[in-house]
This record gives sequence, C-alpha cells and structure tokens, in this order.
Amino acid sequence: MAAPVKIPNIKANFNASALVNNNEAALRATNEEGLSHKISSENLDKMSGSGGFKYIPVTTAQTGLLYKGIVINTDAVIAAISIDGVNSLTALGLSGVTISAGIYLPAPLGSVFTAVTLTSGTAIGYN
Repeated sequence: MAAPVKIPNIKANFNASALVNNNEAALRATNEEGLSHKISSENLDKMSGSGGFKYIPVTTAQTGLLYKGIVINTDAVIAAISIDGVNSLTALGLSGVTISAGIYLPAPLGSVFTAVTLTSGTAIGYN
C-alpha cells in the first residue's frame, strides 16, 4: 500500500474588487511553508465550473468536448479519455482502474478533456 500523501494547509487572501475586474493578481494562496502562489481568475473559473456542465452517461462516447474538469458521480471505469485530442488513458494511469465517486479529475492547465467514454459509472463534465 502506498504511503499517505500529505496535503499542505493553504491560506487564501484576496481582494474581491480585483477579482470582479479580472485582475489575475487578486488572489494569492500561501502554503504552510510560506510559499505564495498566484491563483488567476482563469483558474478560479476552472475550479468553480463557471463555464457550465454536462452529464456523462455510461457507455455513450462523448466527443467534441471542452471540459476543464470531470467529477465522478458513481464509481466509474473510464474506457477512453482524451486531452487536447490525444488519447491519455494509459498516460494518466487510468486503464482498468475503478475511480471512486466524488473524485475530481482536472485537465492540465491550458488543456481540456476533448473526449471521454465510461465503461461503468457516471460523471459530470465541467467547461
């Protein structure tokens, strides 16, 4: 069994008016080591799913997608998944793996999921 992964504590400070004005320096997160990371409005949009969503049913190939993230609703096995048009199932280590309900799968920064097919389970794709 793999060792547990420690998730650092994050403190966030932000200027709400700067966020409204789409200022990418508006939000900074600081981890427990004091390292500061800028969180851009694009990343906030990605995390919040502000571009909308679509239900992903089992066994129906979903293509032509522009999903920034996928949330697994019920335990699922992914048969195929593409990032920016490239089959990424094996590269992501998802071949034959059951993904537990509630898991969030983010697309890499600047990329999108362009296709997904589930062998079992259901999911929601976020734009």
